[in-house]
Amino acid sequence: MKRLIHLLFILMLFSSLTASANAQFLSDISMKLDADAYGTSLLPVYSAPDESAYRGAEGRASVSLRESFQLLAATKDETWWLIEYDVSKNEKRVGWIRMAPDQPEPAGTSLHDWLMSDDTWLDESEVPDDDADMTPVTLMFSEPARITRQTVLTDDPRGGKRALRELQAGEFLGTFFEEDFDADEAWMYVITTVDGKKACGFVPRDCVEAVCPVHMEGSTLVYEEGIEFIGECSDQMEDDAIEYRDNGPVFAKARFGMVHSPLPVAQYRDDAKELFGVRDMREIKSVQLPSTLRLIGDDALYLMTLNELVIPEGTEYIRGLSAFYSMQIGTLYLPSTLRDFGYCSMWSGIKNIVVSDSNPYIKSVDGVVYTKDGKTLLSYPNGRDAYHYDVLKGTETIYDYAFYAYPYYDWTEPLALKTLSLPIGLRRIGAYAFDGLEELISLTIPPTVVEIGPYAFGEMASLTQLSLPESLRDAVNEYIFEDLETRKHNGDNGNLVEK
Repeated sequence: MKRLIHLLFILMLFSSLTASANAQFLSDISMKLDADAYGTSLLPVYSAPDESAYRGAEGRASVSLRESFQLLAATKDETWWLIEYDVSKNEKRVGWIRMAPDQPEPAGTSLHDWLMSDDTWLDESEVPDDDADMTPVTLMFSEPARITRQTVLTDDPRGGKRALRELQAGEFLGTFFEEDFDADEAWMYVITTVDGKKACGFVPRDCVEAVCPVHMEGSTLVYEEGIEFIGECSDQMEDDAIEYRDNGPVFAKARFGMVHSPLPVAQYRDDAKELFGVRDMREIKSVQLPSTLRLIGDDALYLMTLNELVIPEGTEYIRGLSAFYSMQIGTLYLPSTLRDFGYCSMWSGIKNIVVSDSNPYIKSVDGVVYTKDGKTLLSYPNGRDAYHYDVLKGTETIYDYAFYAYPYYDWTEPLALKTLSLPIGLRRIGAYAFDGLEELISLTIPPTVVEIGPYAFGEMASLTQLSLPESLRDAVNEYIFEDLETRKHNGDNGNLVEK
């Protein structure tokens, strides 16, 4: 069964990788920048879009702006370009140059017509008449893979003679796309390290095999060491100011080339049986995450019932709106390295959250997550069964979605809270802060509160009395309560504002 699961994952990975290669082949646009406008005739060339990355020619690799080069691709924000240029009569180099924020566009070009905003090609109607080629935006994340036999990493795929370093069979790395450069040999663009620094380059395609990112050991789901980012990486909600007020989208904290692994969808029993060898995702009793993990995104894990989940040391960010989608977790353990935890327990049933005492950014008090200074309540575990909670004295902000408890699946229960005490000194209540507290009977907002976010009081079917300070009574409208006519639980709430 374990062999079958590995085979299924590898087939899925190669299918995804091949699709990416078909859509991500490199452009070959010749251009020349205005050296006078940049005030220099040389720009440094790095092996990855990062000024701390490996730099060839013993740290002196540069491209002359007096000569033309080939623009192959660009990062999504257009600040880094992947180029190919001549090193000598018989040698070229592929590498990254950083563009100035006020960069002048090359004469006779329209950079924004060439650079795509996502991973698909522009419509033909959007292509300039005099330019048949377009420049793809490089993939932000890489796929897990291993080297199958000894080979070399090169930054000159057309010639393939200059080696950045040798790669040994079994080495773990990340892959981006495949390109043949009109040669007899297909190349895979990969990310690894050279002299301890981040580096991208090319290896022969037949030396690379996809790695199964997860496998089952008994009833434990085990992630492969080397995986840095788990979860979906869609940025469709990137510009939504409510959902991503301060926490930011996944892309906001993702570093170029992070080795990424989504959990293959297994919402139905047939899927779970085929992928994981279990009749139901809830038969998975534990999850072992890799020590290399740095970022957890939307839908990273889902539909499992776990006594505990340990987020490993080194993990820096949990992002998005549903990192633990429809999961039941007894205790969630957060490491000292985690920088924030804003509304990351949504659409899940977490009973208790424990934060490492040495974490300098956040803390847990009786299982509730606050910022380290205690001024912001970030997340109340939405699976606990307490009937009353006193928000800590000194709290100034209830964060967006802090008590959000909408029971998305039948097997999740609404939050049991019937009464909630808010301290004097509280100043802000975030968007959707109390949305879904269906059992809450009454709530008194302290007179110190000066701001209430959108839909802070949605889906509160049992709420019969809401006391607001005089200064905020004019703010009570649909924007705060949500459109009750379209919601499942209307409730007969009567006069919600105490006169």
